[in-house]
Amino acid sequence: NEFKDLYSDENPESYVREVSIDTDFELLFPDSYIKSVNERLQLYSELNKISTNNDLEIFNNNLIDRFGKLPLQVIDLLKSIELKWIGIKLGFDKIILKKNTLICHYIGNGEDINDIQNFKALIDFVNTNSELSDISEKNTKYGSRMVIKFFKIFSINSAYELLEKIIKIQ
Repeated sequence: NEFKDLYSDENPESYVREVSIDTDFELLFPDSYIKSVNERLQLYSELNKISTNNDLEIFNNNLIDRFGKLPLQVIDLLKSIELKWIGIKLGFDKIILKKNTLICHYIGNGEDINDIQNFKALIDFVNTNSELSDISEKNTKYGSRMVIKFFKIFSINSAYELLEKIIKIQ
């Protein structure tokens, strides 16, 4: 009973609470864009608290107002927040984007999928796009995990757009 809220079926999006992203893209506020270390740290802290698209848009506009046009690293940083959110909806707990490959790890082995609609859309996409994607099982120290790979992903934005497209398929 103490932990029943963690396993509640009422809010399927809360099944995964955090997604880690590992990438070879630079996701940061460059020194040349924001000179003050303290200001950069404060902005990272603010960014970490954002939980809605509206708040992210406001944050984006405030950056432009204060510091000017966003460099690519900042654009990618902000898009990575949206990538995390969509990863949560799909049940991923880890996203790796390296060498033009998007690798998504499920928190379980596919048996514990909370949002069956998104899971079905994901599997349907993999089955109908085998030249662009692959699904496998990986044994880890925590047990077996389902891993889905998407190929020819050249940016944070293209990773986000692909996953968003999959969710909209359902």
